[in-house]
Formats: sequence, structure tokens, C-alpha cells
Amino acid sequence: PEGWLQRTGGAGGGVAQFISDEETGPYMASVHWVILQLQGMSSVQLRGDVERLVSSIVVVLGLVFSAIFTSLLTNIMAGLRNPKHVALQLACRKYLKEHQISERFAVRVKKHMAAQSDSGVYGKARKAEKLLEALPETLRIELHELVRVPVLKLCQFMEDLFTVSPSSMRQLCHEATTQHITLAKEMCFDFGDSCTVMRIIESGQLTYLEDGCPGRSVARGDCLSEAVLWIPTWENCGALVAELDSTMLA
Repeated sequence: PEGWLQRTGGAGGGVAQFISDEETGPYMASVHWVILQLQGMSSVQLRGDVERLVSSIVVVLGLVFSAIFTSLLTNIMAGLRNPKHVALQLACRKYLKEHQISERFAVRVKKHMAAQSDSGVYGKARKAEKLLEALPETLRIELHELVRVPVLKLCQFMEDLFTVSPSSMRQLCHEATTQHITLAKEMCFDFGDSCTVMRIIESGQLTYLEDGCPGRSVARGDCLSEAVLWIPTWENCGALVAELDSTMLA
């Protein structure tokens, strides 16, 4: 319609303007002006609430479409870089659908699958393992000691062991210590579970829950299940839930 859109500033350039003499609708005018800033239009005059509303909706829909297109393109590029992981994700979704797994549980499974990618928590751990496998045995022993001793020594028992016998601590780091990963909102262990290892928090944030007691936050350096070192048949007396993606040495 005449007056809906006018371009000023001469041929081949200028600024798109909406022309209006109305004095009503200041709130709609403000919203419309803010949205148009995303399109780089800073000099805008407005005409009518209906025109402002239609223009705002079109701009927002354009931004949404652009975001969806960018996301799809990013996923396609990621799939080209790692086709095996994409194929595994598709097989996982098919399996969950065929067996009518609840959406709540399916979300947890998909979260673990995403962590298996090269940029995920498990993917990074695999890269570290491959790096270590490429090194000779002597270097792996020294590297394990350098990486794990600072964490283990945060436990008083381990610090005393290191003081008494550094060689035993070195052997413990290399042969008897493994890294365990727990994703955010996942349970590491529950009440009454059979316990086979002592755990020392390496990174992340977790909550330890005991029956009838408020949750206790645990983080780097905190020890759990020490009793298993002396009682082989020990059972967990509480539950451990990760608040953030967390790693433990066990």
C-alpha cells in the first residue's frame, strides 16, 4: 500500500522507513524499533500499530528461520566430520523407539550418546587414552604420577602413603587407579549398592545423600567409600548424584 515502505537517501542506497503521523502506540513503536536494530536499521519512522505488528512478526520469524537453518547446517557439518557417531545416534534413536522407551529415560540415553562425540566428555577421555597408548611404558608411569598424585594426595591417607613410600604411590597411580566419569544429573551409586572401590573427586560437583540427612556437597579432593579398603563386603550407605559433569579417581 502507498506509504507502507519508503526508501530515502537516493538511488542504490538509503534507509527503509515507515512513515506515520500517528501519536498513539508508543509501546508497540518501541518494540518494533528494538527488533529492527537486529537488521541494522537505526533510522525508522513508524506508521500504525498494525503495520508495526506485521513488520515485527516478519522480522522475528526471519530470525527464527535463520537460527534453525544455522543449527541444521552445523549438525550436517558435524555429521560429515564424524559419520560413525551420527550413525550410532540414529541407531540408538531407532532402538529406543522400537522398544517404546519412555521419553524421560530416552533423554538420559541421548545425553550419554552426545557425550560420546569427539567434543563430549567421553570423547575427550578416549583421546587422552589414545595419547597415553602412544607413549612408552616408562613415560606413561611418570605421566600418571604427575596427573593423579596431586588429586590423590588431597586424601590424608594417600598423602601419608606418598610420604612413606613414593614408589608404592607411583605404582598405585599407574596400575590400580582409573578415571570414572558421571554426567550431570546422573547417579554414580545408590543406597545399598555393593562397593568395590574408594573414590576421590577429581573435578565437577556432586551431592552425597544419606537417609534422613540433608544432601552434602562434595567436590575436588573429597573422598568417598574409604571403608572398602578394609571391609571387602562394604555396601554404600548413601547415594551420590552429579550436579555437573564430574570425574573421579577410583
